[in-house]
Amino acid sequence: MSGEGAKDFTELGVGLGVRFRVDGVESTQVNKLLELLNAERDERLALVLVSLFSHRQAGRGYMRPVTAREISNAMRAILESEKSDLRAEARRVLVVAKWVYEALGGRRIPPEYAERIRDYDSLLRFLGESHERR
Repeated sequence: MSGEGAKDFTELGVGLGVRFRVDGVESTQVNKLLELLNAERDERLALVLVSLFSHRQAGRGYMRPVTAREISNAMRAILESEKSDLRAEARRVLVVAKWVYEALGGRRIPPEYAERIRDYDSLLRFLGESHERR
């Protein structure tokens, strides 16, 4: 696995984790995405099911449609890649998203930050700044 490709995909998790926190997604929803990814034997189908599940949950009000679209875009980017282990890449993205989501717990994050915090540098900058304000 190349370091550059891994960074591209895991940075998708940064944006997702921030989006989960900004949108008030419950931690159980984040865990369900990981469970679904791991439950399906066919790895390509697993990524499609994660995407479908997120849109289903958006329709039920558990997350916003924009969040479901971001999940779908991440899963599609992985599916379109030439990675040999698609499930592992998707898992890495969702695990990073979960850690970011949990790390941001208790912080008030303005909605516009969902667009500003998209990579490791902007995340670390925000964490450093927000830590000083606590």
